[in-house]
Amino acid sequence: MNNLSITACSFYIKKQNSKGVNKIYNLNSEIEYSDNILSTTVKDMFISFSNNCSVSKKDNIKQKTFSCKHLSNQDIITDTFECLSFEIQSGYYGSASTIVDADTREEKYIMTPNDVAEKRFYMFVVIPKDNVKVKVDKGMMIFQNIGVFGVKTITYERISHYFAEQYGITLKCLTISPELFIRKILVKENLKK
Repeated sequence: MNNLSITACSFYIKKQNSKGVNKIYNLNSEIEYSDNILSTTVKDMFISFSNNCSVSKKDNIKQKTFSCKHLSNQDIITDTFECLSFEIQSGYYGSASTIVDADTREEKYIMTPNDVAEKRFYMFVVIPKDNVKVKVDKGMMIFQNIGVFGVKTITYERISHYFAEQYGITLKCLTISPELFIRKILVKENLKK
């Protein structure tokens, strides 16, 4: 059985090329873009990204593949937050190797440089809802890891590029320390299952 773990990150979005904390957007409001002519929501931006990446694409420089699918039937909506669910498939290619049975050492398959060993990962985007006292400008992204493999970096790069190109918006994503995440989120049960 693979060792499963998660990487938790906080995120916020702001107007592209704005300095400091100026122009950070509220995550629950309509966001104007394209010279304030068009508007969208953060939720719709993430869904649009997944629709754009639903077919696997190759990156010949990094020798990786990537696709993302929104799992709308697994989204969670409560009084305090909305959680969007995504399935990401990614893998590496570019070198030949031999696949063998771990116990018998019997050769099963010889991978060519063009073969891709893709893995399936899950990502969750948590958008807390505004309340009377707080207008929310930070959300959380949770990435599944399988053993030493993960998709945080490639996913963050792809989403950042997409948001910049489509909306003129910068996505900032910062890893939450595991101890802080466990203490604040899991132990105090701030985020229900």
